[in-house]
Amino acid sequence: MPPIYSFLVVGLPLISLYILAGFLDMVPALHCIPIYKITGYAWGVLAATFGPMKNQLKLMMLHLSTGKVTDKFNNKKAIHLRGLKMKKILSLLVIASFLLSGAVLASINTPKTVTPAIEDTTSTAEIKTIEKTIHFSEPSVVENGKYVIIKTDNSNNVLKNEENPMIPYRVETVEFPIGTKIVSVEVQHSEPKEMELTKKIAPAPVATATNMQNSPAKVIEGKIYNSNEPYPQAWDEWNVGVGLDGYKHVIYLSVQLYPSQYNAGENKLSYVTDMDVKIKYTPPSKPLLTNDVYDLLIVTPAQFSDALQPLVDHKNSHGISTMLVTLDEIYNGNYFAVQGRDDAEKIKYFIKDAIEEWG
Repeated sequence: MPPIYSFLVVGLPLISLYILAGFLDMVPALHCIPIYKITGYAWGVLAATFGPMKNQLKLMMLHLSTGKVTDKFNNKKAIHLRGLKMKKILSLLVIASFLLSGAVLASINTPKTVTPAIEDTTSTAEIKTIEKTIHFSEPSVVENGKYVIIKTDNSNNVLKNEENPMIPYRVETVEFPIGTKIVSVEVQHSEPKEMELTKKIAPAPVATATNMQNSPAKVIEGKIYNSNEPYPQAWDEWNVGVGLDGYKHVIYLSVQLYPSQYNAGENKLSYVTDMDVKIKYTPPSKPLLTNDVYDLLIVTPAQFSDALQPLVDHKNSHGISTMLVTLDEIYNGNYFAVQGRDDAEKIKYFIKDAIEEWG
């Protein structure tokens, strides 16, 4: 702590207390305290703070520590005449010194508080909603040797993960214009019901090598058959992909709905009969792809370009605007700035740029 702070925090309040006790008899208990120890410390602080004044301060500390004062201080008549005035001044001095020392101490030890900026997440884009209700039948159980097969009306797929139970489910696919943002997908289902099974649900067979030989499918029960965890663990999942609808680039939202969950440990099947799907999305503010320079892009190694040129001419002659680009032209950045860490990634970024710039 710097000397001036030490004086303000410690020395000034102690000196003020001593003066107040000695002159006004307001704190008689202080008379029994070895004041010379306190004033000695205060002198050290003051001397370090005010070097040029050390002789005067030393004399003052000597008077205070020994109880001896100068004639000016011994003048009881002067003290009596100025009693009320001095009492007010010294009282204010003590109060001010404590307030000042407290403020200094707070400024030294109190860290500054930084208020974090509040991010404005307000969006002006219009959020649209698609809602759909899917009805499922009660699962039907079909005997299949030592296992059973589960079937559900209105399912269009079967979950076939190796060594895990085969569970019917439904895939709902929704198409959006390129640039659409999917905000959320919410699925609400009816109250689940339970069905006890007499046999385990058949596991999906293990894939076998296609070597033109007839080999029986291997049926193995995985770890899930010794677990009480439901399979699948969720009633729904969804993911987003990009593809082509003819010549149009679109976004596909795929929602997987699982109307049944199997507890292999208890050999019970939980199922629901209704699922409500709510999709929230924001359409693009403007078309992402507006150019239509080429209809067909051919990417090839340079040694095949001559052989492919007749194909390019044929497409162009039939109204299909075609562009042939060699790999070397992609790597050299002949058309777009080169991006990517390796050749495969450079080709990927080139196709992306070609779609956005050429259509």
